[in-house]
Amino acid sequence: MNATAEPVKPSLSVVSLADTRHMREQARGHWRSILAALNIIVPDGPMKHGPCPVCRGEDRFRFDDKDGFGTWYCNQCDPHAGDGLQLLRNVRDCDFPEAVELVMGALGDHSRNGHIDRRIDATYDYTTSNGKLLFQVVRLIPKSFRQRRPDGHGGWTWNLNGIEPVLYKLPDVHRADHVLIVEGEKDVETACRLSLPDGWAATCNPMGAGKWRDSYSDAFRDKHVVILPDADGPGEKHAAKVAQSLQGKAATVGRLTLPSGFKDLSLWTVDRTQADLHVLLSQSAPWASVGVVGVGTDDDTEEPTDCLIPAPPFPLEVLPSVLQDFIAQTAASLPVPVDLVAAPVLACLGAAIGAHREIRPKANWTATTALYIGCVADPGSLKSPALNLAAFPVRAQQQTYEQVYQEAMARYEESLALYTRGLDAHRKNQTDTIPAKPMKPTLQRTWTADVTTERLAGILYENPHGILIVR
Repeated sequence: MNATAEPVKPSLSVVSLADTRHMREQARGHWRSILAALNIIVPDGPMKHGPCPVCRGEDRFRFDDKDGFGTWYCNQCDPHAGDGLQLLRNVRDCDFPEAVELVMGALGDHSRNGHIDRRIDATYDYTTSNGKLLFQVVRLIPKSFRQRRPDGHGGWTWNLNGIEPVLYKLPDVHRADHVLIVEGEKDVETACRLSLPDGWAATCNPMGAGKWRDSYSDAFRDKHVVILPDADGPGEKHAAKVAQSLQGKAATVGRLTLPSGFKDLSLWTVDRTQADLHVLLSQSAPWASVGVVGVGTDDDTEEPTDCLIPAPPFPLEVLPSVLQDFIAQTAASLPVPVDLVAAPVLACLGAAIGAHREIRPKANWTATTALYIGCVADPGSLKSPALNLAAFPVRAQQQTYEQVYQEAMARYEESLALYTRGLDAHRKNQTDTIPAKPMKPTLQRTWTADVTTERLAGILYENPHGILIVR
């Protein structure tokens, strides 16, 4: 790891409306080259299916690039579709301002409002198993991350085109018998600075939470692994994916949980010593979802007991016959218990009714049909496939709405151009008629995965009948 004060390309601190419009205008029709410059590979034809750069499904992604806006569709991702900017945000897991910066950087355009100079805070070398530099992850100030590779002439190319990502400190991983997996390079460096026990190494995958690849797990074959998640939702989700990927490869998989109030290892280690770190490593527990014994535990550790009260069978008979058949056939096709299909179907029905009907439990109390449903089951029990099939009609309708919206937007853009020309002619006294300004169409929605207050407020304003939220 190297700390420097090297200036990098200008970046946005706040994205103005002018910045956003400028970016979209410049990017339109160039999304294939923009994404390629950012190491995001998409199929080379609008009807050709290929690997999804987000969920990494092998044959479920299509990049149709309608009207030059970089539009795409994946039948597994959530959401299923979007434009080029949304695809970039999904792949890089970045916020809107950073995505705009990346697009403008790929276009070589930095003429934006409100930009500041970002500086390199640290660089992290990713190498082959024999120590040859492949690429660097660059940490910037204000905090963000970029990747670059040697250009062969003493400089850098700011993408990973043609590079297969590897684990951080891969040579150390190969030499170790015990490996600590954390979320980011800073925590790896922190563990190494405090000095791990003999036979240990620390590592992480590039690009942070949610970017683990199953191919990384081959490096841990027959090793004892301890996973230390960041103390937040994305960190826990990422760690669970890592643990599942290690099943059948690592000799053991354990987990560490930091004391309350500490988000990551670097925060926890402030004013702590090597001995404190060694004690922490000794406290790892088995990763229950993987079903293996963790490092630092006895082989005779008691297995957790099943303390859940058995649920009664789902009463399919109360539903209309068409839904009974749909649920029963869908459950049998996977196969899963009917509950895993019926529960999300109920949520879809509640959203379909939405605000069109009200329930009055008491004389002075009315409510809409908002159902809050969660499916709890063991890992590998096909919860996600069941949910996807149960919600398929809702998502299919959304695709229809999106197609209608795109066609309406094309007509709107044409009408807006005519309006602009007509208004200009009126102002120049070339005509007495003041043109009517066209109304921008609204995207009708059936579902969303965005639960931020700001985004939901806008969605519900445009869809007052209500929508399905899928998480």
